[in-house]
This record gives sequence, C-alpha cells and structure tokens, in this order.
Amino acid sequence: MIQQFAENLTITGGILLLCLVYLLLTRVLGKPISATGTPITVWIFDLLIWPIGIAAFFAVFSGILRLTSIPDTLVESLYLQSFTMKIACFWLVARGVDLIILQWYVFHRTGFTTPGLLRGLNYAVFVVVALCIFLLSIGYPVTGFLVSTGVVAGILGFALQGTLSDLFSGLALSVDKPFHIGEWIELEDKTIGQVIDLTWRSTRIKTFSSTLLSIPNSVMATSAINNLDRPDKIYAMFYKVRVSNEVDPKLVVTVISTAVGHCNYVLRKPAPTVRLLDATGAPYIYSVWVHFSSYLDHFRGQEHLHMDINSSLKAAGVSPIGELQEVRYSRATAMNPISPSISDTLRSIEIFSELDDTEIEQIASSSDYILVATDTNLLTENTSSSHVYVVVNGSLESSINVSNGQRALADQLSGGDSFGWTTIVTDEKSIMTVRATSDSLVLAIDAECLRPILHAHEALRQQFLNLVTERIKRLSNVRSDALEKRRSLSPSELRRRIERFVARGTGR
Repeated sequence: MIQQFAENLTITGGILLLCLVYLLLTRVLGKPISATGTPITVWIFDLLIWPIGIAAFFAVFSGILRLTSIPDTLVESLYLQSFTMKIACFWLVARGVDLIILQWYVFHRTGFTTPGLLRGLNYAVFVVVALCIFLLSIGYPVTGFLVSTGVVAGILGFALQGTLSDLFSGLALSVDKPFHIGEWIELEDKTIGQVIDLTWRSTRIKTFSSTLLSIPNSVMATSAINNLDRPDKIYAMFYKVRVSNEVDPKLVVTVISTAVGHCNYVLRKPAPTVRLLDATGAPYIYSVWVHFSSYLDHFRGQEHLHMDINSSLKAAGVSPIGELQEVRYSRATAMNPISPSISDTLRSIEIFSELDDTEIEQIASSSDYILVATDTNLLTENTSSSHVYVVVNGSLESSINVSNGQRALADQLSGGDSFGWTTIVTDEKSIMTVRATSDSLVLAIDAECLRPILHAHEALRQQFLNLVTERIKRLSNVRSDALEKRRSLSPSELRRRIERFVARGTGR
C-alpha cells in the first residue's frame, strides 16, 4: 500500500512539475501574457492547467503530511485548497471578461482601449465574490465578514481620504469619458499630451517631450479638459497672413485662396475660408481658416500650407510681412503684384491634364478668377451661361426645383469640380442652380475657346461626354415631377448635340 501511495505521489508530482514548467515558460521566461499576440489562447490553456496544477500541488502537500504523520493539519490543508481553488477559478473568469469583453469587444466596438482602472475593478469584484463563496462554504457568516470589513474600510477611508478621492474620481472619469485612451488632450495649464492610461490613482499622459505625466484623478475630475480629438478628430486652425496695404486685397485673397486650394493636406469639407481680417492699419491682416484630418496631421499640414502660401505670394510678386515695427529711411522697392497663374491651375485639374502647354495657354487667355461670397448664386436654373466654371477652392452646391416649389439638393462641389457644361452643349437653359456654401474661388472659362480644343482630342471629348451624361442622370434622379415638364435628353440625342457644339467651334 505504501508502494502504491508512493507511485501515486510520484505521478502527481510529475503533473505538478509540468504545470510549473508551463507557468515558468508563459510568465517568466516567455513574454508576459499582456505582451503576447494570442492572450486568449494562453487564457484557454490556463483554464485547464491552473486547476490541475492547484489540485496536484495540494495532493502532493497532503501526501507529504501523511508521510510525516501530521494528520491534524489535513483539514486545514483542505480549507486552504478550497480557498485557493475558488480564488484561482474566479480570477480566471475575471481574466476572460478582461480579455474578451473589456479589451477585445470594447476595442472593436469603439476603437478605444479600456482604462486600467475598470480592468482592475473587474478583478477585484470577482475576487471578493470568490472570498464570499468560500466563507459560505465553511459556514462563516458573510454578514459578519462584511460588517467587520466595513469597519476596517471606514478606518482606512478616514486615513486615506485623498487616495479614495482619486479612486472615485477615476470611476467618474471612466463613466463620463471626457477622453479615451490614446486621445490627445490639452489641460488648463496648456500642457498637451496623449492619454496612456487611467489607473485607480492617476491619469497618465505622455507629453511631446516623451515624458510621462501622472496627474491625480481628483485633479483631472475638477479640471477643464480640451479634447483635441473630439468630436470627429477633424482639427481646425486659424492663421494670420500680413501683406502690405499697397496690394489690392482682392488680389491677395485670390492668391491665398489658390494656394489653400492646392494644398493636399487641407480638407475640402468643411471648406477653407480666406478673408480680409483687419484693414485698419498697415500691413493688412488676412485670416486663413482651414481643417486638417486630425490634431497630429495638422503639424505636417500647416508646414505645407505655409510653404504653399509663401510660394504663391512670391510668385505673384507679393511679400508677406512679419509682425514687426520698422522705421525706414530709404525708398521702398515698388511692388508689381500679378495674378496667380491660371495655367498652373488648369494643369492641376484632371480634365485638362492631357492638354499641351499651347492649349493650356489658349484656355488661360480666355479665363479669369472670380471670388464668390457665401450664399451667392453663380449659376441659376432656367438661365443661359457662356462660361464653364472650375472650383479652385471652397464649397458649392447644385440644386433643382421640384414640383412642390421646394428646392432639392443635387450635388456638392469642391476643389477640382466643374459645372456649366450642360447649358452650353444642349443650347438650353441651365437645369440647375449652383450656390456657394462658403467663400469660394472659381475659375471662369469662356466656352467658345473650348470647342476647337475638344474637337482635337477624342479622349477629352469622351470624358466630357461622360461628365455631362452622368450629371444629367444624377439630376434626373432628384428632379421627379419637375422633369416631366421638360423633355429629357437621351444619350444618343445628347451625343448629337455635343458633336454639333464641337463642330461649331471648327467652322464646319
């Protein structure tokens, strides 16, 4: 019998040794669980190995007690085994909730990481529940435990008022969510950083200096927080450009608007705004209000925007002026400002990208920039136009009348879009109204100069045909009853009219 007991003890010890090797590999020698790429897989193995390891440990421990003839301690070892097993099992359940719900599900649902405070609270709740179940299993009154715990908690609460204040303030921040982990915020003292974690005591912020700033939760809860990533991550900036009062403000606004329209880092929606901010002194001050895709992106975006504005002003013969006070005794060099190059603008538009320099210059000679104020109609339904318009910067919208007398929005137009083609091609009045929804810069092109160029380029003519056809189809979808009062053009009839339009430009 002793030999069989020894054999069983050896097998149990071998199982325990394997469990210890597993824990050694996953917790000490290998990467920590939080750093592995498959934490859920490791957790599933933990569900199997931890209970087996605990049972094997106490089996070996009880066997040693029997061999050493200390039977009185077996009851205590069984209590200890029950307590350890319950704590371990509930901790494993808490680990599963942490991995599957608080980390994986919350991140995929919201895109944000769960604060460490809520994750720690999850473990604390399951451990307390495990402790209560163990006390019930051994016949100990849980109410007495809770009362004694409450007394101790009262004493500790009085001694640790500041710590508890941080704890509950952290819970309030987790519920109110003025920021998420990973977002950029600005504090009252103008400190800017990225939120790294929210613990039971402090909020941790990584600053631009790559230092870690820990702020007590009680301070964060009573401070004004400027979340730089809310509500939709888009970040707006307001810049001032100073230009001599000797230069025509309309020219300056045109030059700056062209530069803003060419900057790839500036969002087209919301539309950028360029205005004369202050003309009461010298130099004049112009405001540039633009939007970037995020707070971090605005650093690179504003660099390119400043370079584009500076290059455009210098190309126009205008020099921006810094915020300086100067006393001049020599005669200043006269400025000879010129309009921004229409040719460059035409080359940046996709529909004209295949034209050669001669054709671009031909179109540019019959084109001009137009500054359009917000709520101004550039094209009106049921009127004729002899120009084609290309949006350089800003935002416009097209709309049509419907049968009930109301207007229906048809399309949104921004930088690079063009309109005015339909009324020229069909020789009919415009079928839509185009209104500026922001201060915009538009290039007006004389339609007559386009006919010979379209005739010389079959690909451009086809692209032009597709553009007009698509726009008419899109308007037809929202025209409803109003379209019944006007004869719709079939694709074949539309093609014939385009060919007649091109033919008139060649004198045939």
